[in-house]
Amino acid sequence: MLLLSALPVAAHKASDAYLNLSVDGSVVNGRWDIALLDLALIMPLDPNDDRQITWGELRGQQTELFAYLSGDLAIATAGQACPLSFHQIQVTHHSDGAYAVFTFSAKCPRAPAQIDIDYRFLFERDARHKGLLYLEQPASSVIFSAENRLQTLSLEKTNPWQTAQDYFLEGIWHIWIGYDHLLFLTTLLLPATFMRRNGRWHRRALRPSLFEAFKIVTAFTAAHTLTLSLAVLGNLQFSTPWVEVMIAASIALVAVHNLFPRWQRQLWLLTFVFGLVHGLGFASVLGALGLPPDEKLLPLLSFNLGVEAGQLMVVSAVLPVLFLLSGVRIYTKLVLQGGSAMIVAIAVVWIIERLAFIA
Repeated sequence: MLLLSALPVAAHKASDAYLNLSVDGSVVNGRWDIALLDLALIMPLDPNDDRQITWGELRGQQTELFAYLSGDLAIATAGQACPLSFHQIQVTHHSDGAYAVFTFSAKCPRAPAQIDIDYRFLFERDARHKGLLYLEQPASSVIFSAENRLQTLSLEKTNPWQTAQDYFLEGIWHIWIGYDHLLFLTTLLLPATFMRRNGRWHRRALRPSLFEAFKIVTAFTAAHTLTLSLAVLGNLQFSTPWVEVMIAASIALVAVHNLFPRWQRQLWLLTFVFGLVHGLGFASVLGALGLPPDEKLLPLLSFNLGVEAGQLMVVSAVLPVLFLLSGVRIYTKLVLQGGSAMIVAIAVVWIIERLAFIA
């Protein structure tokens, strides 16, 4: 029953597409990178059903793909449409797998001062899909979501505060939908209101409980901020599928430690080590944006602040409940140990699922 209760968790980059635009006079030139797995959701790209999408199979669907994507992306200026014309398909690899690259151009009636972009790809099938757009000149970036499909980009000046706001909200959102990160935090907080001494659990007072939670959250924050920054700035390379496996493994190991505590006084150090892995998970949504180095700092800072804000919201909601429950005699058996055992089962299922995805 515990194994059946585990729900699949999507990897952080499971449904992101990347748009890169440049404007030359009245022509908007673009490149659109879409994961092959996402394209397979909208069109049968594997007619022989061998679970391998070949170049020939992709080229065989080129006309249908161009027609479909033309209906999911619209560019206009001053209320007048800029008709899209797709040119070719190529294949590239991002950190999470193979992507089809579509190059296109949009001819506007006149040289635009701003462009309106209506992005609708995949939202009907996956409401969590994101379209990550980078405009080269003037440099700016925006994020399309199911709730924010229409964006207006000025070609005369940029609004850095709007970019900061977009990435801040994205950071909060990725904490709230990152069930593995939420479960990791909860697993760490389960024993925060207790101290293991002489083989038995002893309840902490409120102040020591808050201090223990502060140490854990601070260690987690410092660690994932470090690897997030290094990865986004291009100083750290990683494989997203294996990071997802390691994140699930970190949840299992912390839950096992709750059942058999050996390093409770050093739990902050254990949290720091695993936090380094979780930082790579956060970085997977930002690492492939293709921003120039001097444009990455503001999105990076804003996203990280959003992650911290979302994390503090979670801790503020969970810790008071755990402290109140810790006054109940069966807390250590039912919540701490029983909850940790359930978390181990869920994490093991996630590990198996993610290893199967890699295979």
